[in-house]
Amino acid sequence: CTLIMLGVIFTVGTMFTASAVSASDVLHVVGGVLVTLGSAFSCVRCAVGDPGILQPHPSSKPSAGSPVQYFPSNGKKECAVCQVVQQPRGTLHCEYCHVCIVGWDHHCPWMSKCIGAKNLKAFYSFLCVSLGSLAYIVIVTILTA
Repeated sequence: CTLIMLGVIFTVGTMFTASAVSASDVLHVVGGVLVTLGSAFSCVRCAVGDPGILQPHPSSKPSAGSPVQYFPSNGKKECAVCQVVQQPRGTLHCEYCHVCIVGWDHHCPWMSKCIGAKNLKAFYSFLCVSLGSLAYIVIVTILTA
């Protein structure tokens, strides 16, 4: 899905830049290239960033031969699916990614990954840059039509 998102970004950016080239407007060509690259960079930065995946602590799992399930005595919550002791508040198990995420916000279908505490700023950056790019393209297209 991330490749589809990048395809949409580059298709819209290329179409806009090509229309600016046909109008021989160098400023809009540079603007089209910059907004396309900015949107693509922020998309990739969010897509490859760690959302805050919790790794199982070695002492949180029972030994291989032990039939006893581990329940922490410190009152912390444990994930029933992956047996990760969820210490931070807001940690949830994603049913799509099959991992526990610190500060889980949502699973983004366009990024094909979870948005959590560690990549939330990158996700907001992607949204702002993409909306700004779209606004730039729409305004320039309307003004030059």
